[in-house]
Amino acid sequence: MKIVIQLILVTLLFSCNHQYGNTVNQAITHEKIEFSSKLTPYKLHDVFQNIKSIPLETNEKSFITSIEKIRVFNEEFYILDAITNNLYVFNKNGKFMHKIGSIGSGPNEFQNIVDFEIDYLENSVVALDIDKRALLYFKPDGEYITTVSLPFQAYRFSILNNHIALYTGYYNDDFVNLVIVDKNMNIIKKLFPYPQEGVDLMKFSFTGHITNNGEQFIYSDALSSNIHKLDIDGVETNNYEINFVSNTLLENDIYKHDDFFEKIKRGQLNYLRKDFEVTSNNIVFEYNEATFGQNKIVKKLRTGFYLKKENELLTYKNFPTSTVLELISGPKGLINQTDFISIIEHDKFKNYIERQGILDEEYLQYYSQSKSSEELNPILFIYSLK
Repeated sequence: MKIVIQLILVTLLFSCNHQYGNTVNQAITHEKIEFSSKLTPYKLHDVFQNIKSIPLETNEKSFITSIEKIRVFNEEFYILDAITNNLYVFNKNGKFMHKIGSIGSGPNEFQNIVDFEIDYLENSVVALDIDKRALLYFKPDGEYITTVSLPFQAYRFSILNNHIALYTGYYNDDFVNLVIVDKNMNIIKKLFPYPQEGVDLMKFSFTGHITNNGEQFIYSDALSSNIHKLDIDGVETNNYEINFVSNTLLENDIYKHDDFFEKIKRGQLNYLRKDFEVTSNNIVFEYNEATFGQNKIVKKLRTGFYLKKENELLTYKNFPTSTVLELISGPKGLINQTDFISIIEHDKFKNYIERQGILDEEYLQYYSQSKSSEELNPILFIYSLK
């Protein structure tokens, strides 16, 4: 059972202009999420419910190299492959439907998509092109609508009602990592400043992220172990600090990038990665785990499942008879703010079911397909937590 330390602090926020927020008395709930050495064993269905696996159709038009992000709209899955610059649409059963937009240098085309979102108010799909430094809007069927230029470079973003949160990734003239704007690109608030000197300006593709749960923005700085919940205007309401025990990078050290990479090489650091989602009752996040085995450092991606009501953090180690949890990715998206969407790569899945001898009806169809093909799209692994 993990130990949670909850502190309710009243924080006085000061600002010299409206862009950084007015002086406000704001209560922030701080919660520490601990990795415990005492493991309570569970069976999968003790904690997980509404489990569903959806194989994604694979053909010459829909082959995915790497899933960056998943969003659900009108019972369809919108999936970004940032490596190939493709935005795919699959129906609720995993059948490929079509792509959004096309690659090119024309005004209606994109060049380098790094993120996308669904604008539920406008019923549109919005892609972030860092080469054009713009947001490209499309209809759900893929038809181009318009392009909105950004006032500065951004690497990730999130849309919540009429506000957009832009994650700058250490590239901003005002030295802030998160900017809240309206849809006309008027700046509402600037947040999370970083040092003007001593920071290597570089993009971290594996850590630092902005998302939302339909009610609040959810944000983490690059290399940070803290997840922040912000209201639509950027006012922080909750802070979750993930404690990786002795392998945690201190918040004061997150800008010491040389030290970070040196500790990674030595296997001295576990850290929060970019895939995390927060619901009203749970937090699911992907993290890097460094361990020592066979006289070498072994680094693996793991997923943590934090149950708020029980004040307990679970990992694959809590489920000794359900090794499938060693295979799933961190969350790539949410459904209805309750169900998490992870993925399982087909080759890992095939090796797992062969090793475990699992051939029940739930897996049989995909298993027979995967045995006959070396390249198949991943499985969507959808679940909620009790």
